[in-house]
Amino acid sequence: YQHPIRYTKIDKHALSIKDYKNESIKNLTKRLTQNTKNDFEKARSIYRWITKNISYDVDSYFNDSIDPERVQPRNALKSKLSVCSGYANLFNEMVSSVGIKSEVVSGFAKGYGFEPGDKIGESNHAWNAIEIDKNWYLVDCTWGSGNIGLDKKFNRKYVDFYFLTPPEHL
Repeated sequence: YQHPIRYTKIDKHALSIKDYKNESIKNLTKRLTQNTKNDFEKARSIYRWITKNISYDVDSYFNDSIDPERVQPRNALKSKLSVCSGYANLFNEMVSSVGIKSEVVSGFAKGYGFEPGDKIGESNHAWNAIEIDKNWYLVDCTWGSGNIGLDKKFNRKYVDFYFLTPPEHL
């Protein structure tokens, strides 16, 4: 199914937007979505901006010191650094501010450190579900922004696959 998104135009605009110090999430989102024609394009612009501008907080992850305050949307935006729940919370607040119904989804992910045969444990990841035109879609800004390398550093490497990802993959 082809979604009604002008990918080149929307991505170019999103990647050109700089946030201002102490700018509200609502105002930033308004600027990001000002040239969009539908909710798919709004979500795309927000996804593309977050995946470019927020980095994964590997120190908090590896030190198991994830501060609940740091994953609040405002703090993720201000520091440009967060773990998956911060990415998901920021995306949730941004799309909600432009009228898109969104939920933060928590679950188990076979991500960094997972080996075949490992037991599936408690929730260890967060992503989003958004509703557009009475259909639900999945978005994972964390995995869309890059990965953790063997050197335990964040590698920014944009991945388009995690925007409107088929449910069987998340």
